[in-house]
Amino acid sequence: MREVLIKNKEILERLDGFIDTINSMDIGYIQRRIKQRGDKHKHYATSKEYLNYILEKTKKKEFRGPPEIAKLFDLCNNYDIAKDWQDLMKDVSFTFAQELGAQQNALFCYYPEDGYIGWHDNRDAPGYTVLFNWSKGGDAFYRYRDWKTGKIHTIKDRPGWTCKTGWYGPGQESTFHCAMTNEPRWSIAFYMRNETMRDQLVEEIESE
Repeated sequence: MREVLIKNKEILERLDGFIDTINSMDIGYIQRRIKQRGDKHKHYATSKEYLNYILEKTKKKEFRGPPEIAKLFDLCNNYDIAKDWQDLMKDVSFTFAQELGAQQNALFCYYPEDGYIGWHDNRDAPGYTVLFNWSKGGDAFYRYRDWKTGKIHTIKDRPGWTCKTGWYGPGQESTFHCAMTNEPRWSIAFYMRNETMRDQLVEEIESE
């Protein structure tokens, strides 16, 4: 995984536009629909203890890839929500994805102030990711395990939008990752199977 600097003003304006739209809507509607997956807390979900538990399950071929514990609400491909939220979801998942040249939207989720997503590696949907995150004060982080060294790295949010890219999938090179926040946070992830497509998108994002 590596950070991607958002230098493209058009992309940044588009991302800021999503936040402007969200701020004009009833966020309570989303907050009331959050269902915690599992009975753990954010510090355990992002801990080395829980990572070791997931790695052990993986060795036994008992781990499928998606997160087993989380506290968030995912709007991606969610048609059971109010029309105004559906309209926003479609703008992110389809229009914005097409503008970026991404294969598909993999995630469009809201984390409450005590939100988190536990260690996982998305081995059920292998591919390259471009991940955008937003938090007002930057009081959140993304954490991942380097598959080569086993070392755990933590990338802290900054106020506003940040971006990262990497590869998720099965096998030795799998990137296990997690995240937690102390304030409301939004994540938008796009998925590509082709590395060249991912590199072209990253180049566009970092282009002034």
